[in-house]
Formats: sequence, structure tokens, C-alpha cells
Amino acid sequence: MKSVDVAIVGGGLSGNLLARQLRRELPNVSVAMFERSTERSFKVGESTVEIATHYLIRRLGLSTYIYKEHLPKNGLRYFFDSENRDTPLTQMSEIGIDGLPPYPSFQLDRQRLEADVMEMNRQDGVEIYQGARVVDPTFSEDGHTFFVAQEGEKTEWKARWFIDATGRESILKKQRQLRVAEKGHKIAASWGRFTNVKDMDDHHAIGNLPNAEEFRDVCKNTSRVLSTNHFMYPGYWIWMIPLRNGITSVGVVQESKQWDTKRHSAEGLLDFCREHGALNYLMEDAEALDVGALTQLAFRTKRFWCGKERWATVGDSGAFTDPFYSPGSDFIAVENDLITDLIKRETAGEDVVQRADLYDRFMQFRFDHTLVIYQDLYKTMGSYAVFRAKAYFDTALYYNLIFDPYVLD
Repeated sequence: MKSVDVAIVGGGLSGNLLARQLRRELPNVSVAMFERSTERSFKVGESTVEIATHYLIRRLGLSTYIYKEHLPKNGLRYFFDSENRDTPLTQMSEIGIDGLPPYPSFQLDRQRLEADVMEMNRQDGVEIYQGARVVDPTFSEDGHTFFVAQEGEKTEWKARWFIDATGRESILKKQRQLRVAEKGHKIAASWGRFTNVKDMDDHHAIGNLPNAEEFRDVCKNTSRVLSTNHFMYPGYWIWMIPLRNGITSVGVVQESKQWDTKRHSAEGLLDFCREHGALNYLMEDAEALDVGALTQLAFRTKRFWCGKERWATVGDSGAFTDPFYSPGSDFIAVENDLITDLIKRETAGEDVVQRADLYDRFMQFRFDHTLVIYQDLYKTMGSYAVFRAKAYFDTALYYNLIFDPYVLD
């Protein structure tokens, strides 16, 4: 039987970042990571906001790497159309900054990030097993046991901490009956990566559109393309996020009652985007590389972790609210901080049962106050006047109530 202090099941964003944090803060604690796939693949969720960025730069020491290998993000930008959805891009109502943002954030190529951080973790001493499927975990106070199926062989393992970072499929959600359907916020989404999307910063390309010169001047010296661009409509929004090498992430999120599963295909997603005048212009020559879809995004969990049994969920293995405002990587940052603190304290001999309960209640609170932002929001998305007030209000709350305390530890 092989043994390790912390077993991380899942080698995606949350698992990789947690492994790196544990190696940096607890170098004497052994860490093993088990990932079913043998190669990193495209993942949605490229846009970060400021808590996640602070976590990546300050906690994990990845600033030089991210600035070199990924794209800086030029804030959030929103476009509003006419009822007929035919307003030219250069005449749409727009919300967005005209200078560099005060705090950094990034547009991440998730496939590249996960592969690169996994290699960093390997070099830092994390035992990494790819093409490895974890089955039959059993939990006890003396240590958790599980089996790893890899290349036709089955190996028994023992770990003191078991971290579920497997995403929505979640090993623990079934074994512990953790997953709770979110009945109050029903949204669906489809997304894909595309090439040959027009560059809205290329003033030569958009020069023939009406109001082109004023459109250029509004943004001054900043880049629209590098923003997370939202095209806003009653009941739904469409994103455009730039990635490296001429690739653009495009997706639509909509209230479930309006959803059409035709958008689960690349052709259906393209057809829907092209029903909108500005998007039709930007995606006139677009070609799809891949596509994904979910008919329900939001869900809850009964518990994020348990100190007595020394297990935890992180990222989409736990809970998810909504991709609007890009809170997913913020949740990962906070969860990883709290999990690392619990492991650090427990390793030093502290009884962390009550502290883990406290941290779990905090994450439940964090989920609830984040979800409040989205409830009934989608019906306002087609209104520039209403959403403009909401966007500034939400931004003020984020910086003053959430971001500021985080960066001050």
C-alpha cells in the first residue's frame, strides 16, 4: 500500500493550484495528484477577477509566468442592442473603462495554464499520476484508503487528507450525498473556441461601420478586445473572451425557460450568435474549434469540507453560482486558502473540527451572498439604464466588501 499526506483527486485548475499552494506553504507535507486524462484539454472559465489574480500573484508566485504566457484583461465591458438586435457594433450603448484598470486581472488559456502548473508541481515534488482513476474511497480517522486504476493495474493508497477536485462529476457528491439542486436560479449555457473572429480594436477593419471614429474615441487608448465583452439581451448574455494565438472564447448563458438545445452544437451556437447584428459582423468568418454545453449551471452543496473526516471539495466539486462577473476562480482562491489553513493546523496537532465547521459556514454564506447578485438579474440585462446602475453597485460591493478584506488577509 502506498501512502501520502494529501491526496488531490483531479488535475484541473483547482487541484493544480491547491497542490502548488501546499508545496509552497507546507513543504514537509507530501502531496499526490491523480488525474484521469492524459492530456490537458480546453476548459471554459478563462476570465479572472481581482481576488483570483491576487491569489495567483501573491500566494502562488505566478505573476511573471502569467504576464508572459497569457493575456492581461482590460476589465468588463457591456454592449446593449435594439429590440431587433440589429444595431451596428459602433452604435451600441456601451459600459466600460477608458483607461487601464486599477488592479490586474487576466484572460487565461486554461488548457495551457493547467499543463504548465502541473509540470511546475511535478518539479516541486508533487507525485502526479495521469491516466489514473480513483475508485472506492473509504474514510476513517486512522486514514483514508482508495484504489487507483492506471494502465490496467490497481494500486491501493492511504491518505490522511482526501481532496475532491474532480469537478461537477465529484466523487464525494454521491458518496456523501452532498449535491443540492439550485431551484431558484435556472440557467443554461453553451460555449466554444473560435478562430477568425474580427478584432474590434482594428479601426481599419471597422472603418466602414457607422460612427466608427466616435467608437474609437470613446475607448481612448485602451483595448476592447482584451476586455471580457458581454453582449446583453433580455434573459441572456453572450461573452467574447480573447485567448492567445488568435483564438476567441464565445459563449451564451440564458435563463433555462428560453433555452434551445440546438446551441449544444458548434453550428447551432454559431447560428444563434449570427442572429445578432454586431455578433454576425464579428463572427462572419468564424470557425469553431470545439464546443461544450450544460443545461443547468448553478448548484449547491451540503458541505464544502469536514474537519473530523479530513476531506474537502474545491471548485466545481463543491458548488457553482453563475459565470457572470467571473466568480469561479475567486471561489477556488478562497477555498484553497481555507483548505490549506486547515491542513496546516491539523498537521501541527490542532483539532480542526470546529474551525472546519466555521469555515464551511463561511463558504455557505459566501455562496448565498454571491447568488443574491444573480437572482432576477437576467430579466434586466436588456436595459442599458437599469443594468448600468446594477453594474456600478455590484462593482462597488465587490471592491469594498470582498476584494479589500481579501488582499489585506
